[in-house]
Amino acid sequence: MAFHLNSSYFPLFNLPDELIYCIFGFVHGCDLARLCRVCSRLNHFIAQDQLVWKEAINSELSGKPLLLSHENYKDFYKRAYLGLYRSVADMVKQRLMQKLDREAETDADCCARYIIEKKYSYGHYLKEQGTQRNNRSKAEDSNQQAHLCFYLCTAAKHSYEVWADKLCQQGAKLCGITFMPEALDLLEDLFICPLYFATRENNVAMVKKIIELGIVYQPQNPQYILHVDDATSSKVSSIYSTIQAIICKVLICIRHDPHLLQPFLNSLKLPPIHQAAIYGNIDELNRLIKEEHADLDMMDNYNMTPLMYSILISREHIVRYIYRSQTDILIGYPLADSISAALGGIEYKVLQIIRQHDYECYEAVIFEAFGDERFFTNSSNREVLQFILADLTNQETFYAACQSAISSRNGRLIHQLISDLPTLLQFYTNSGDDVQGLLQQITFARKKVITEHGKELVLDAAQFGQGNCIRELVVQGVQPNMHCVREMLYLGIGIELPSHFAIASNTKYKQFHQFLLQLSGQDFDTNAVVKTLQFYTFAKAIADLPTYQTMKETINRIITEIMCRTMHSDWYQPMFIDNRLQKRVDEISCTLLQNLMSLNKKYDINARDRSYGLRKETALHVASRLGNPAWVQLFLQAGADRQIEDRFLEKPINCVRKSAKECKYLLQNYHSCSLPSKPKYSPPVYD
Repeated sequence: MAFHLNSSYFPLFNLPDELIYCIFGFVHGCDLARLCRVCSRLNHFIAQDQLVWKEAINSELSGKPLLLSHENYKDFYKRAYLGLYRSVADMVKQRLMQKLDREAETDADCCARYIIEKKYSYGHYLKEQGTQRNNRSKAEDSNQQAHLCFYLCTAAKHSYEVWADKLCQQGAKLCGITFMPEALDLLEDLFICPLYFATRENNVAMVKKIIELGIVYQPQNPQYILHVDDATSSKVSSIYSTIQAIICKVLICIRHDPHLLQPFLNSLKLPPIHQAAIYGNIDELNRLIKEEHADLDMMDNYNMTPLMYSILISREHIVRYIYRSQTDILIGYPLADSISAALGGIEYKVLQIIRQHDYECYEAVIFEAFGDERFFTNSSNREVLQFILADLTNQETFYAACQSAISSRNGRLIHQLISDLPTLLQFYTNSGDDVQGLLQQITFARKKVITEHGKELVLDAAQFGQGNCIRELVVQGVQPNMHCVREMLYLGIGIELPSHFAIASNTKYKQFHQFLLQLSGQDFDTNAVVKTLQFYTFAKAIADLPTYQTMKETINRIITEIMCRTMHSDWYQPMFIDNRLQKRVDEISCTLLQNLMSLNKKYDINARDRSYGLRKETALHVASRLGNPAWVQLFLQAGADRQIEDRFLEKPINCVRKSAKECKYLLQNYHSCSLPSKPKYSPPVYD
């Protein structure tokens, strides 16, 4: 059906609007989407009526749709129908999506996430259903069960619980339902698991929904995750930590729901000693140890011990029993690493026991707590916070807390730990005298940590782009030496610009969505957007550091490194199909580079720097090689010399690709800087 057809083609649309509304209030799903595409009048009529779209969502997808910023129900429906892959692919250049596909294939976990977004969106499902109605034999296709599993993964990732229920109903009627692919032909098949996607997004409601669906539609033997007979097998051993993470997060979610917990544990087919620990049967534990010589440190097929399960589901007396057993069991950091996905969910009474018997594991819990600010605002953690805050008097504990806050980019907690301890201690509810005494002790621990580990914390902050943290550490007395500053140049791996790679992660897609709002807004302000970018905020914080001599000598190198990373990001080539959006991205990138140059008054546009690669190029060389005419013009306007040669005696014009004709033209004809260069000029070289 052609998309340009208007209302005159359909006599139905000559009826009054109210009657049309009443008729099409019963239309949902694929039919509603098609009608809105082919009939401009209907689309206009219901576009502003959010109730229609809300009811469609509630009946098909989710009772609690998670709307993004400035997103209405119709936009949500469109995003759900298209899927994240199509939503992004419709906006960005095709070659970028092809590059994304190639890179996704190199990582099994990433590949699985891209597969479900690209091929198994809600829209794909509706189209597949329409095809099956016309060809009933396809319902018996052996791939149908696998397809339902993929669709369940999409539903789990985006919390479409209504759709998940309908998928399981359909599977039960047509071909049976499974929560894991039956054949593990590829490594990414191991990640095709609805619970993996639900736990990865930390969606408690969806985790519970999936367990419930298994009970309803696989009552005899629900299989939620890969059943492993041998955790050392080549396929499983490489990702058993991922399976452990799923189990840990699920147990934290359902430990207080016996009707969900027991079926899930039964599906794991655990050894007898694990079952005795889980069900709190100390007599059975003693019998197994004495009569059957069972080992308290025995691992199941998921490399998990009885102690791990007991901690996760809060069996305090079993946890205490195992710690006091004086047997050789897995404790400390190895224990914490195995249950790292759920450390922040350990309950108060169990954590008290761990604190008493296993301080290494307890330190890992503190590390987890300071990585998530929500831990401090969650009322259920109020008791836990009392002794976590009190233990910051321990130097190593305080150091671990700082590392965690930095690595999680938690700016507020970083600031409170380094510069504002009184605000942090507002969560400590003991008497005022106790708080003042505690503040003095923690302040002393902080001073020692900054003195002994300050330079390491500076490097951590650089690695995760926390420029404000570096500044606060310097204010507190850390003086980075030359070696420390050089190390900073090669870090910053956590710094990134918004890009189309946001598809696989809901969190990153929200950031990408926010960036699109900034680009498309009527009050678009280039400088305002630039000041929100991580590259700029990090460079600005570095430039604002107190001017110690070592920093004066190297500030140019640091900003040059940041400029280099900016130019080698995906922004060097056109990203968006929409010319208006792309023009604004170009404006932002030029303003960003211009602001980075202006952060250092002594910045030399003609310096050949190894930050740009072994060729020791200038910024103009890089812009020319990348074929970005906006950047070439920017550097020429800033006084870049076109005659400087790199290490291999190439001038910028020799670096230009044949297809980059605009760059070549600018280098040959731009008149704002002299041509040829002054013969006596000798550009500086930074080693």
